Amino acid sequence: MNKEFLVCIAGVAVLVSGCATTKQIPLARKLTPELMRDLGQTDVVVVKNRAGITAGWTSAAYNNQGGFQNFTYAIPPGTSPVAAGIGAGIGQAIAIAILDAAPSARARKSANKINTGLDRDDLNRQMVEKLKSAMSEGPVKIGDVSVVEFDRKTPDPDDKFKIAVQYMLAEDASALRVKAVVSYNNSDLSYQTPYDFGGKIPKSQKEGPLYWNTFTYDSDRFEAPALTPEVKTKLVSAINAQYDEEIAELRLSDMASSRKDKKIRKLTSKREKALKAAQDEKLSKTEKATLLIDKWRGDKSPVLSKSISDAQSFIAEYVVRDINDSHVPVFEPSEEIKIKGKDRLRRLVDPTHKRDLTVLATSPEGRKVVRLDSGPFSGEYFSYPESGFASYGNTQKVAEKNR
Repeated sequence: MNKEFLVCIAGVAVLVSGCATTKQIPLARKLTPELMRDLGQTDVVVVKNRAGITAGWTSAAYNNQGGFQNFTYAIPPGTSPVAAGIGAGIGQAIAIAILDAAPSARARKSANKINTGLDRDDLNRQMVEKLKSAMSEGPVKIGDVSVVEFDRKTPDPDDKFKIAVQYMLAEDASALRVKAVVSYNNSDLSYQTPYDFGGKIPKSQKEGPLYWNTFTYDSDRFEAPALTPEVKTKLVSAINAQYDEEIAELRLSDMASSRKDKKIRKLTSKREKALKAAQDEKLSKTEKATLLIDKWRGDKSPVLSKSISDAQSFIAEYVVRDINDSHVPVFEPSEEIKIKGKDRLRRLVDPTHKRDLTVLATSPEGRKVVRLDSGPFSGEYFSYPESGFASYGNTQKVAEKNR
């Protein structure tokens, strides 16, 4: 995919003269009716999923302006905050890394647990089958579907749809989000923007994919249990089981004995702190995840299997619908909407909040499928339960064995 287009996407609001003018347009790009007729039956490439299911958390890099700051950071092993420069005011990124240590560890544990026994190849095969069976009433139809492994240097396929699917567990393990990014590139054609720039079309609107859109499925959510004495007992048991498992794996590892003993002492200390925290009258995100993660664990979990299957069905159906829909997304809302601080924060979790949208389907259980019709995500599709959206943070962890 065109690098300049990726930079624009990263900025969340595209916007031009190389991503820098006042003209705001949605991220989605749609096929024209002419191109639809020319495409007809078109092959699809599914990006091979190697990560399985990742887990998210909100980084300490989150700022008060309602956005996120991205930092690359690393603390040398054994380095204390003072030695790393925290007290001297030169280690903001390292300070964030230290603050992120606990939620990062929680996300890592969640990712490791949910991927235990999960067949990643099945994720890919199931997505292929869903796409192959998707019926089209328009001119663009799904042809051959294959799974291809991509890295940063792999070029986008030419004259094929590319679909990359990400599976992510919520911060508190209460829900699963499945998101597909779909694009189409053709080296013989240039992107023709449908938007008016007053005769000064920026370079970013002359390059990049001819089609680009996202499809996001949020599973039903589990509510954290009320903090009764029985739940506290269950939490204590879950904490002990979690640390027992980690310590047992560590004992069986090939790590040097001195390092192994040091890590076991560290885990034992963490267990004591976790057990002490479990006695208060509040469930933290870590404790919620500890109680809920087993509902998703492994590919034998009916909850996990159904959520993945339903998400892939949604993606296949609405991808086929959208590649046969040429309506041009608009950025401007139908009426002036005042966005205050709390609204900005809520939009980080709920992308439909105070947006124009079209409801495409509603299930008897209250699940909705919607297409957003204003703002930077205009044209994108969401399927979410009546209970709404869980929080996935801005950072993710992949199961250790998949790195």
